[in-house]
Amino acid sequence: MSDIESFLEAAKHGSSESKMVEAYLRAKSELESKQFNLVRCIRSKKTSSGLVAVFPSGSEDIAREVEDAEKALADIRADIETYLTLTDGQPSISSLTDRLFRARRAIAEASLEARRALERALRDTNSSSMEEIEGLPEVQTAMDKRDQTQRQLGPVVEDLQDRISKIKAILGKYDMIVI
Repeated sequence: MSDIESFLEAAKHGSSESKMVEAYLRAKSELESKQFNLVRCIRSKKTSSGLVAVFPSGSEDIAREVEDAEKALADIRADIETYLTLTDGQPSISSLTDRLFRARRAIAEASLEARRALERALRDTNSSSMEEIEGLPEVQTAMDKRDQTQRQLGPVVEDLQDRISKIKAILGKYDMIVI
C-alpha cells in the first residue's frame, strides 16, 4: 500500500486532513467520469488496414477536460506527498506539534532554572556584584545548561515551526471544502 493510500485511509473524519482526502477522492472521481465520457466518444472507422478508433469533432473539449482533471488530481496528490514529507510520513501533524511543545518547554524550563539559580545566589550571598554572582559554580552550571539547551533545541523549534506553517498552508487550501 502506498503512502498516499495509507494517508487516505488514516485521515480522521472532520479534520483538515479529511478535507484534503475528500478533495482527492472528488478529483479522482471527476477524472474517471471525464475519461469515461471521452471513451464513449470513440467511434470505429473501417480502413483498408482494419478498424481504427476515431474521435468525432468536438472531442477536443472533452480531452481538454480530461487533461484539466488529471492536473487537478496531480496537484492534490503533490500536496499530499508534500504533507507526508513534512510530517515524516504521519497522517497527522500531532506528532510535530507534540515535539514542538516539548522542545519549547525544555527551553523554558532551562531558562527558568537559570533564573532561579541566579535568584538563589543573589539571596544567599552577600555580594552585590553581578559578575561575582554569575561566576558562582551553581549559577554558571544552570546558565551553561540553559545555553546548551537553547543551542540544541532552538534549531529544532525553528524547523518544526517552519514545517507546521507549511502544513497549515497546504491544509488551508482545503478548509473551504464542506464534507
